[in-house]
Amino acid sequence: VVLDVRKPEEVQVSMIPGSITVDEFEKQKGELKNKTVVCYCTVGYRSSAHAAKLKAQGYDAKNLEGGIVRWAQKRYPLIARSSGEETKRIHVYGKDWALQP
Repeated sequence: VVLDVRKPEEVQVSMIPGSITVDEFEKQKGELKNKTVVCYCTVGYRSSAHAAKLKAQGYDAKNLEGGIVRWAQKRYPLIARSSGEETKRIHVYGKDWALQP
């Protein structure tokens, strides 16, 4: 399970294909107990904390090191949540964080 722990306004810009939001995860939490959960955010800070929280609850949770920015740097695909179409955009909080290609 690939879990996007970012805020809704970030998720609207782009997501890793096949990932789900925290709200979607919470709705099916019981069904996902025996799955590996890979959490991601923009650069990995928030997702690291979220993975630790899930681990404490008994999940096999991991953090996607470098977050969606590193994912994009490796030229892996991103999709726009609204359309499902491929995009290269990432929501960042300022030009210092705009490290995507």
